[in-house]
Amino acid sequence: MQGGLSSFDSLVAERVATSPDREIFVTRSKDDGVWRGVTWQVFASQYEDAKHVLDAAGLGPGDVLGFLLPSCVTWEIFHIACLARGVVVVGLDHHDLGENFRHAVNLAGVSRLLTDDSGLRRIDFGEDLAISSVLLVDNTDEHEAIGDRVVLHEVRADPKIKAHVKGQGESEDLATIIFTSGSTGSPKGIGYSHAQVSLAVDAIIEAFPEIDCSKKTVCWLPLSNLFQRVVNLCAMKVGAPIYFVEDPRSIMDLLPEIRPSLLIGVPRFFEKVFDSVHSKLNEMPAAVRWGLVYVMEHSGSDSFSERLNRKLANLLFRSVRNAFGGRVEFLISGSAPMPRWLLRNYDAFGLPLLEAYGLSENIVPLSANRLTDFKFGSVGKPMRLNDLAIAEDGELLCRGPGVCKRYLGNEGMELAIDGNGYLATGDYAELDKDGFIWLKGRKSEIFKTTTGRRISPVEIEQYVKGSGMVDQALVIGAGKKYLLVIVTIVNDRPANRTMAELERLRAAVAGSLEPLPGYKRPGGVLIACQPFSPQTGELTANLKLRRKVIEAKYQAAIDALYNAIDSEKLAHQGLSEYDSKTYLGRL
Repeated sequence: MQGGLSSFDSLVAERVATSPDREIFVTRSKDDGVWRGVTWQVFASQYEDAKHVLDAAGLGPGDVLGFLLPSCVTWEIFHIACLARGVVVVGLDHHDLGENFRHAVNLAGVSRLLTDDSGLRRIDFGEDLAISSVLLVDNTDEHEAIGDRVVLHEVRADPKIKAHVKGQGESEDLATIIFTSGSTGSPKGIGYSHAQVSLAVDAIIEAFPEIDCSKKTVCWLPLSNLFQRVVNLCAMKVGAPIYFVEDPRSIMDLLPEIRPSLLIGVPRFFEKVFDSVHSKLNEMPAAVRWGLVYVMEHSGSDSFSERLNRKLANLLFRSVRNAFGGRVEFLISGSAPMPRWLLRNYDAFGLPLLEAYGLSENIVPLSANRLTDFKFGSVGKPMRLNDLAIAEDGELLCRGPGVCKRYLGNEGMELAIDGNGYLATGDYAELDKDGFIWLKGRKSEIFKTTTGRRISPVEIEQYVKGSGMVDQALVIGAGKKYLLVIVTIVNDRPANRTMAELERLRAAVAGSLEPLPGYKRPGGVLIACQPFSPQTGELTANLKLRRKVIEAKYQAAIDALYNAIDSEKLAHQGLSEYDSKTYLGRL
């Protein structure tokens, strides 16, 4: 793939020659709801057309094009055309056009932008934005020729801010620039070469040989997400058709129509789906509910009885599999840890949920569970090309050709690479005798209480979320005698929460903590009736907790809860209203 995805030209030519009418992209019409496919023959024409559009716009090797579109065929066609022409691709979050958008555009030196009318209307083009012109695309009918749907729209002729990506290392071979989540500060820019993109594609195909031309895949995560883009490239390389879902909120409604063979997602998505299943269980007669919950909790593969329960659960939860389309062979989750109880429950449904693990700083996923080789709670075995090691303090280290060279920019942006070439991942981990990796928490998130105990909040948060009534959880307590937990509510209603309902939630949280040793059990709970979200700044774009932001927002209530517990003003296992949307309880 040197000098762009030049090998993709050969792949397209081969597909057109051997299977011109096979569908590669499939989209759902907004008018009649019918799914219509783009064949390899049509794609080849649109692909060539997109390259001509880039040429006409004066975009060539080393130029930077920002993509501001929902997940769609047009995004992917221009993505491939840019790789072939050597144009650097920067995926931008079309839901976040605030400070992070401007930071990304200027740091990456985005000179041109690919967007639609909706994106153009929402952008504030000021003197502090590097964009000089826009490739404005009409996205209403993606089966039409590309050239008929794109207009070059000038923003200003002479932007004051110039691109400064050159000198980034292998800049002449740069394929894409991505940005870290920004959970602990401004997002950092990372550049990857064409060779590194190819390595990631080959590593994923090797790890999941089940993906072939007979399998349907789904593109529903934002294409600003590099992993979704790489998975799409994997599908194209093996000839698996890709179904595009523009609005992620509609994914569960559309899966029965798509009937995919595999689906990738983030833990938050799989938790939400499980919450829906759990709420339906609560509506069933007690005896039926108890029986279903029992087989869900005893459906592993460690013994004969558990294997039997697993088969029974597979029969009982056919409707859950049908909600995913009825043909899913496995699910893949990444970006954050998945509670072990949730993995077991999905396995009971007959939907193996495989955790993978990676870093923004390494385009090749570090590790993954495979369909035929997995352990619940681990993040699987290392991917080929990754050399992993455990440092003396327990931090996971990695090195390999997929690691980026450096961050964009100059000040304080160096990668944490030691003298042996290992990158510090920031995660504590253990490697078991079978080669599986078990994460023990983010180094930056682990803190100590005044008792000297080291606390990994994620571990405790997973127990709290396992109560079945908690949507989101954040454990705090650095420098304190004991911990507190902030929670939001499953299927939250903003108003009309009764104290009885809140007390049941408090009791459920307390019950979920019983398996933990005393020093890991929070002494109090703060119930927030408003969920954390990216819009309020409490979550990153990929739904990771911004811990410091959340703690700062609720600092007054946190202080009040500590004071009430310490002074015994809050009765044992009591609950009180702090304000109309925040409640304090003792555990």
